[in-house]
Amino acid sequence: MGLLKKNQLKVGPGIVAALKNDLARLQSSIPLKELAIQFNVCSEVIAFNGGSEHYYDVKIPYENILDGSVKRIATVCDKIKQDVEV
Repeated sequence: MGLLKKNQLKVGPGIVAALKNDLARLQSSIPLKELAIQFNVCSEVIAFNGGSEHYYDVKIPYENILDGSVKRIATVCDKIKQDVEV
């Protein structure tokens, strides 16, 4: 079940905060050299190519989908320690 379009931008900061919290917990409980982090960004790629509403009935809520998606992902990646594979 997806989010209502009007709520996507409202819950975004909470999702980012939760991801950062989860990253901190993972990095403190798993040896960094044994940890790899991967983000699934297929929805963003499909949206950038104009297909999100067709396939998901969801519109990525950024004027510039690529810039908004990269900024959101970069904000989370900034919390990944250097020894962790991304």
